[in-house]
Amino acid sequence: MVLVGATKPGLEISARVAARLSMGCASFCVDFDLDDDNFVTAQCMIYSGMGKNTYKIKTQPAMAIVSPAVFMAVETGGVAEVTAVDVTIKAPAMTVLEYKEKAAASVRWEDAPMIVDVGQGMSEKENLAIAEELAALFEGQVACTRPISSERDWFPEWLGLSGKKVHADLCVTLGVSGSIQHVVGIRDSKTIVAVNSDENAGIFSQADYGVVADLHEFVPALVAALKARSAKLA
Repeated sequence: MVLVGATKPGLEISARVAARLSMGCASFCVDFDLDDDNFVTAQCMIYSGMGKNTYKIKTQPAMAIVSPAVFMAVETGGVAEVTAVDVTIKAPAMTVLEYKEKAAASVRWEDAPMIVDVGQGMSEKENLAIAEELAALFEGQVACTRPISSERDWFPEWLGLSGKKVHADLCVTLGVSGSIQHVVGIRDSKTIVAVNSDENAGIFSQADYGVVADLHEFVPALVAALKARSAKLA
């Protein structure tokens, strides 16, 4: 079985390789096993993660595209053997006129124990400072919804179905509406705390704790309270 991470390059390359080699391919796998015939059965997310389907891949080898941060790393003690293969690559049928590097995040949100998730309720980019201050108290990272990245251009990446997915111990959302496409990226966090001034925001149905408040007033007050508590315990 060939395992590929469900990153943007991984999704594109794996589909091409599977088609070229006539391999069965299952995308966004969250679990898989071998049946009695030694075929792979894979559970995959569907409908923006609202459900799961089970597929049986009747080719050998099979290809499974695995969603990020679904499986925990396990020490097996095994040793893998790497075999070098000579490959002849044909000259491309197109000419590249220019390369432009895309800005990349300096840290991996997937590795952060705590995430502060910023949505469109954050009024100005300068206000990211309060989110960063809150995240720093928990050695966390500040992430965002897709509109904050693609429309406001505050971050090079985003959380959600088409972006990154996190499994943080704590995720605090600030001004996030709660669309299912975004929630897919954060819902596997152990604890979700939502802060939104709209008491009817959909994010509250996904959160373990909810705060109906203006984030620009609530977050500084929360940071001050946490710092005061830490000072007393020091």
